[in-house]
Amino acid sequence: METSAQTVDEVVEGETEQQNEKELSTFGVDILHVIKEAQAQHGLRHGDYQRYHGYCNRRIRRLRKVLGLKMGEKKKVVPKVINESLMTDSRYILLIVMAVERAWSYAMQLKQEASDNLRKRHHMIQRMKKATFQAEHLNNLCEKSPIVDARTKLEAKAYASYINGIFCFECQNWKVAMELFNASKTIYGKLCETKSKEERVIYDQMMDDISPNIRYCAYNIGDQSAMDDLLQLRASHKQDVLLADKLDSLVIQAKEQKATSMSEFVWKKHTIPVKNNKVRIFLLSQKSFEKEMEENKSKEEQLEMFESILTECKDALQCVREEINLDKSQDKNVVSNLDLLYTYLNYTCILMTVKRNLLMAEDLESKSPARLTVLKRNEITAESTMQSPKANLSVRKVKLSDFIRLYDIILQNILEIPTMKGLSEDLDLLDAMSTQEQAFRGLKCFYVAEAYGEQGKWKEAMALYEKVLTHAKKAIDGLKGINRGSEEHFINVEQLDGLVETIAFNKYHVHASAVMQASESTAENDEFESKMLQPNEVFMDNLDNYFDSSSFPAQASSGSKTAEVSPKLTSHFPPSFVPVPNKPLFFDLALNHVTFPSLDDKIASKAKAQGISGYIKSFWGWGGKK
Repeated sequence: METSAQTVDEVVEGETEQQNEKELSTFGVDILHVIKEAQAQHGLRHGDYQRYHGYCNRRIRRLRKVLGLKMGEKKKVVPKVINESLMTDSRYILLIVMAVERAWSYAMQLKQEASDNLRKRHHMIQRMKKATFQAEHLNNLCEKSPIVDARTKLEAKAYASYINGIFCFECQNWKVAMELFNASKTIYGKLCETKSKEERVIYDQMMDDISPNIRYCAYNIGDQSAMDDLLQLRASHKQDVLLADKLDSLVIQAKEQKATSMSEFVWKKHTIPVKNNKVRIFLLSQKSFEKEMEENKSKEEQLEMFESILTECKDALQCVREEINLDKSQDKNVVSNLDLLYTYLNYTCILMTVKRNLLMAEDLESKSPARLTVLKRNEITAESTMQSPKANLSVRKVKLSDFIRLYDIILQNILEIPTMKGLSEDLDLLDAMSTQEQAFRGLKCFYVAEAYGEQGKWKEAMALYEKVLTHAKKAIDGLKGINRGSEEHFINVEQLDGLVETIAFNKYHVHASAVMQASESTAENDEFESKMLQPNEVFMDNLDNYFDSSSFPAQASSGSKTAEVSPKLTSHFPPSFVPVPNKPLFFDLALNHVTFPSLDDKIASKAKAQGISGYIKSFWGWGGKK
């Protein structure tokens, strides 16, 4: 009995120890990791806040169902507030985090749709206010709860500061927003030091997202040194959605401030005054565009920059054109300052268009075989030069007509420059444009020759290759007298030397293809002649072959001694005897010896059946056969 009582006491003591361990044990949640993973997988990678808002709704519903947290009954809603007594599971923290994310994502969706709609902006502010309330509630619960670990408390505090900072940012409370963003960035920086190298990526990204907001708040407080950082941030296209519209308006504001100090500029020994504010802004954009193009950027980013600056240039051109049309006192024979300004803008637009098209041509060359690469030289191997046109069609992803169209547009632009007002007397410019024209004509002829080669027109391709060499040699001689650093210098000597080298390889390729095609056609002719119908043959002996009019040998004139006999159109006459088996004759004689049974008894019984009644029926006329 004593031993059994002792064992019971030991069991009870063990259970109490386990309960104490459970009470003392803590739990935590990687709040930032959970948020970033959910945002990346459910729409925010593409800026789809509506999709992410729907995901947050569904996850909140699932968490409430699992935790048994009912918000009232069917007929009555009784919101249940999560307090310290309920904080026994880490999923309660997730529930509050998802509630914050739901309110925040809906606010960002309204911000995208708001633009000038004041009602939606008011709604957005209210949703951000709700997100701030939920984030503060999460921070207070984690701070007061003894079972939440210290790391989760820090993450909750940083997250609440970030959400509250966004709310103050939208309310334009710059000083408070800056303090909250700094606090959040500091906490995330301390947490980043405790993480592994793989886990630090998320925290570094979060700090990079907060930094632009801090700089913008500092600028609005009065720190003018933040302007350059914000402009550089916009040029990098890495700004957060919170700053997208604000940075655009900031850039326009900065350009307008600088444009007020610009009154004139010098171009080709001409001093041109500028009065239109839109033209001034374009001139400032052009300088920043040239600086950004010197940086290492991808082709997609460069093309996007070209499209943006060309749009501004065309708007400025339209403004100057309207001013010229309104100026009725202008003499058409005299080049005025407005004409020079219009010429400069048009000239700049053409130069940028040419550079944009050359960048597109380089992009096309990167997707083409090495033997079609001219602007950016690659190593030419035997596989790329001696490959048949049919094989090249399967490798190439672009059409030769794309190259031809691009260089045709470039030629049109270059031919337009000498016709502008004020440039007809600039001999150096005319010589440079003439040299560039020869170079681009050679490039266009090169791709036209390649197109003829694909169609098997070898003679035309060889003739065009010779024409390309003529244009290339003229352009090389002309480029030696042009300053390489000038803005009219599009093609250099090295690229044209590469073009001449490429033509040398391609000419051998075309010549070999022509010889191979000629040998194949000769073999086909020999085979065709062997299948021709001979004069002494007839159709009946060659029914398995089809012969048209070209299959018959040519007939000589009647007076020629070597006249050939025309082929026979019928079979041999008289036809030769062929043994055929005779059909045997059968006569059916068995029927004559067949004896059929007698049917007299059946005929007699039928007569008796009629009797007297049959006689009477027949006498009165009824009952008989009809």
